[in-house]
Amino acid sequence: MDPVLQEAARRDLAGEPYVLVTVVRTRPPTSAILGAHAIVSQDHQLTGYVGGECTRRILLEVAEGALTDGQPRLLLLSPHPEDDDEWIRQKNVEDRGVLIKPMTCHSGGTVELFVEPHLASPLLLVIGDSPVARYVLQIASHLNFRVQGAAMTPDANWETFKQQIRQLSQDGGFAVLATMGQYDDWAIDALQDAPLSYLGVVASHRRGALLRERFSQGRKFDNACILSIPAGLDVHSRLPEEIAVSIVAEIIQIRRQTKPTSVEVSSLLTKTVVIDPVCHMTVNLSETPYQAVYADQTWGFCASSCRDAFLEDPERYVRSKEA
Repeated sequence: MDPVLQEAARRDLAGEPYVLVTVVRTRPPTSAILGAHAIVSQDHQLTGYVGGECTRRILLEVAEGALTDGQPRLLLLSPHPEDDDEWIRQKNVEDRGVLIKPMTCHSGGTVELFVEPHLASPLLLVIGDSPVARYVLQIASHLNFRVQGAAMTPDANWETFKQQIRQLSQDGGFAVLATMGQYDDWAIDALQDAPLSYLGVVASHRRGALLRERFSQGRKFDNACILSIPAGLDVHSRLPEEIAVSIVAEIIQIRRQTKPTSVEVSSLLTKTVVIDPVCHMTVNLSETPYQAVYADQTWGFCASSCRDAFLEDPERYVRSKEA
């Protein structure tokens, strides 16, 4: 087996992000071989060979961008890209994920590389031992998540359990609380500093209102975290397995509608932060999927329940905000 592909398989199992680079076209003279592979790690280490030093320098820069936004791209290195008729006939190629860079190597050949990021699977932490929790774990185990369950046992020590939750969630990801109300408050406190993208709580609307109020009072979550109470898309689910499907569907929707983030947290100055007019929570408008347009303005919400309440009587919440 190709040693580069073996290394890629090892990184997949270990959950290590990397970029897989494949030579898809060459025009001599060039040392790159059609079909050759290479791997670029997060610390800019290159394994394999797809070109000389000038190719490597440009590739490292492009690979870093691919790891940041999670999007693949085609990289064309040519000494005279304007003379390449195949690309001249295509307009706005950069908008189609194609990057054209000048080849500075003395060989003067053309190399075309497919740059494909492989990001680590995000964590899906399910807290609780309720039927909904068990179904979420079962469904998510078939998807591209690092699934982890955590539940209190009758003889468990709460401080130990709290440290376990904090340890599991320190790298971010998605979390679901489905404890049937037994220790939601404690788990929320344990997750206060976690860099989560999503926190869904299985609770009634009345219980959800109390938990929202708890969050609004000195919560420490980054504004990029989407809070969903009750958790899940509104598909009129009733049975535990149906609720679990709606929760996993909501997580998939949020994951695919928001761009992957790098390890470093972006400055809040680069985010469009608004206030949910229903529950008055802080919402990142550029990342939340719950939005509505009213009176020529885009309104952001922390969950589908708040958006639905707003749409039933938008004037009520507009007047409240103006007041």
